[in-house]
Order: sequence, then C-alpha cells, then structure tokens
Amino acid sequence: RSAFHFNNSTENFILNGWEVAGVSKITTGSNFSVTTGADDDEIGNPSSDRATIIPGIPLYSKVQFRQGAGAPNRQYLNPAAFQTSGTYYSAWEATTGNPGAGAPVYGNTGRNAFHNPPVINFDAQISRFWHLYENLSMDTRIEAFNVLNHPNFGGTNGTVTSGSFGQISPPGSERQFQGAIKFVF
Repeated sequence: RSAFHFNNSTENFILNGWEVAGVSKITTGSNFSVTTGADDDEIGNPSSDRATIIPGIPLYSKVQFRQGAGAPNRQYLNPAAFQTSGTYYSAWEATTGNPGAGAPVYGNTGRNAFHNPPVINFDAQISRFWHLYENLSMDTRIEAFNVLNHPNFGGTNGTVTSGSFGQISPPGSERQFQGAIKFVF
C-alpha cells in the first residue's frame, strides 16, 4: 500500500492508500495421447490403442485459432497425419499374404506424446484504502480476470475415429471485471 509523506495534504490524499497486485500463469499445454477408438491390438481395450503417424505430413495444423463456433476455427491436430492402425496391413499380414487374418496391429504414437495449446493468464487488481473516521475505513477494489483476454483453449480430441478429431475445446472465460467495497470498523 502506498504511503508517501508529502507536505501538501491534497497530495497525501490523492497518492496514498493505493495497492496494485497481479497474478500470472503461463504453462505449457497438458499432454494427451492420440488413440484409434478401435480395438486394433485385440485385447479388448479400444480407448488406449495408439494411432499411427503417417511420415512426412505435418502433425499440427497451421491455422490461426479464432473464437468461432465452427470446427475449422479449432483444428489443432492435422487429421491427414494420422491413421488408425487397422487401416493398413500389418507386417505379419503382408508377409503371410493373408490380409485381415486377425493379427494384432499396434500404432506408433507414444503415450501422452502430444501437447495441448499453452495457457497464458494474467489477473490484476487495484485497491484504494480510505480512512474515514477514527476506526472506520473503506476499501474499494476493482479486479480483472484474464486481463490480456488471451484465449485459453481446452483439451484436444485425440480419438482418430471421432468426427471432431484434432479439434480443441472452445476457449475458457474471457476478460471479466468485478468490483467490491468493504467497510472496516
């Protein structure tokens, strides 16, 4: 809290009693896996079967994220860079000449090998403390959340067979303000 000592009482009244604070949060995106949504390895757990990366195709889309409602505004992973493991013949099927014989197929993506977009957030507040009378004072405060109004997108759909594969969830909360007055006696 500011506490300057001026000879002029008007300057003391205007410049004293202020408090400014801020909180920053900057993190890398959380990890996630890209899965097939099918039981390609034939062990009965389709939610953990890894997808296959097609070499030479960029993994991440180069689109600028916008706060639109449509899917093209939120495409994060490039769907053309992935395939389910079951959409090609395994090495065993190719060498035996018996495609579709039921040999388990495993994808080449690792567990939690991909990152969601980063989170950048800055909150701030400014307060003014007023001494009203003897033991009576007042605190006026304005707080702002996500001051920079940076879009912080949610998680990415990592299931290749889903219609919304590679799309990130819409951004969280936009810039918000709130005010408060508190009397202390």
